[in-house]
Order: sequence, then structure tokens, then C-alpha cells
Amino acid sequence: MILLLVSLMVLLLIGVPIAYSLGLSGLVYFLIMQPGLIGVLPQRVLSGMDLYTMIALPLFILMGLVMNASGITARLIDFCLMLVGRFPGGLGHVNISTSMIFGGISGSSVSDTASVGSAMIPEMARKGYSVETASGITVASSTMGMIIPPSVPMVIYAVTSQQSIGTMFMASLVPGLLIGLLMMGIIALMAGRQGYPVPTQD
Repeated sequence: MILLLVSLMVLLLIGVPIAYSLGLSGLVYFLIMQPGLIGVLPQRVLSGMDLYTMIALPLFILMGLVMNASGITARLIDFCLMLVGRFPGGLGHVNISTSMIFGGISGSSVSDTASVGSAMIPEMARKGYSVETASGITVASSTMGMIIPPSVPMVIYAVTSQQSIGTMFMASLVPGLLIGLLMMGIIALMAGRQGYPVPTQD
């Protein structure tokens, strides 16, 4: 364990990215402590990739990229602006509702943050929100992509624990919606205190 932690810290200190540091420190541990298991590692990696349900993961992310490149994300923002934009702190509500819908399509919080944030953060800053507030709302709302189905982490967990993906999706739908509604309630309180404007469609 000490060897694993020391090699990880050394790799991080010399500037190796975290993902590579984790993999390399594990490889160093096996090379020194369990060299006989090196031959098993490629088999385990390939067997982990040879799962039918894992095909969904890159397709979720691809869907998010297609939405962003085709302009669907901008139309989705306009749709949410029409629904909830007339309320105080409307752009915050639009940010959250867009993330809820987008996360339910792409299944990836990273894709949600990149797509929605690139459009919403500059617009919110232009309408009087601080950049910190706009970024915080975007990052917080994008976490619903891990909860509202379909969810990439949920698929990985279901495959690993051999649980029903459909059952997990059904169980996470209501909590995801409640989190979104609670965030919108917090935005309404912030709008009353900070005096955020009600946006108008140009």
C-alpha cells in the first residue's frame, strides 16, 4: 500500500495527469509486488470492455456532441426560456431546466456542463449575474446528468453490480426531478435577494 501511495504522489508531483498517475501507480505496484499477475491484466481489461450494455456509454456522449454541433442545444435553451424564463431569476431557471433535459439525453455531466455552460454562462453574465454565480449554477445543475436517466455512471454501476439498468433508471427519475425543482427554488430565493432581472427573448 505504501508503494502504491508513494508512486502515485511522485507521479502527481512531477505533473503526470491524474488519470495516468492512477494507472501507472497500479502498474508499478503489480510489477514490483505481484509480477505474476501482469499477464492477467490484458485479459481483465478486454473482458471488461466486452459487454453489450457498455455500448450505450459512447453513444450517450456522441448524442450530446451531435446536439451541440447541430444547434439543438440552442433551441433547447430557447424552449426552456419560453417555459420558465418569465420568472424572477429566469436565466438561472433556464440553466437548470436545460441541464435536466440535456442530462436526460446525453447521460453525461461533463457533456452537459460543456454544452450548456458555453451558451448560458456568457448570457447570464451579460444579464447581470456574476460569472461565479453563473458558473456555480451551471456546474451544480449539470450533476443531475448523473442522476436523471439515462446516466453513464448508473450504467457502469449496474453492470458492475449486476443490477437491472431499467429498475435503476426508474428509481432515479423522481429524485433527479426533485433535485432540479429544489435548485430552482434556491434560484428564486437568490433572485429575490440579488435582484436578478427577468430575461426577455431577443
